[in-house]
Amino acid sequence: MHKTSTVAILLVMSVCLAHAQQPETLSAMKQYARLSEDRIDLLEVLLQVSQMVNPKLNTDSCRSVVSKIAETAKYRSTTNASPRDNIRTLASTIHNTFGITIPHRPSSQISPEYGMIHFAVINKKANCLGLVTLYLIVSERLGVPLRAETVSTHITLKYDDGRTLFFVEPTTGGDCS
Repeated sequence: MHKTSTVAILLVMSVCLAHAQQPETLSAMKQYARLSEDRIDLLEVLLQVSQMVNPKLNTDSCRSVVSKIAETAKYRSTTNASPRDNIRTLASTIHNTFGITIPHRPSSQISPEYGMIHFAVINKKANCLGLVTLYLIVSERLGVPLRAETVSTHITLKYDDGRTLFFVEPTTGGDCS
């Protein structure tokens, strides 16, 4: 199964650490940073960080939403469709069916909570980092070869299955270029 890039994981962790500002969070993240990529479940890592920030968080409900997104996208995609069409299906599932969008106020887009996975699935709002993370988590469960790519100060996604290569912009509803 395809795994997300270590760089993407560390970027996500950095934002979460900045938000959490707790010594135990730093210790836990150092342990994850030592693991090989194939041993890291991005959703579980990020839910642990989220729970450190919000001890009352119901992580099972977050897992459930992510599972429903993955199941719905899998059900809607077809084996004969092009990779772009299947990514559009994934994007439509995230944005249209589950209603997860970017915040309307630009100042909110830089708030750390909008980059956290629990905030994205509970409040249905996420910034660039939160959306990229959600796409990575769902694509990992579906075996879709998406990877995080940094472009200047922005993070986007790259689809690359060895035959087809294109970029996906989650903040604009999953546009494929």
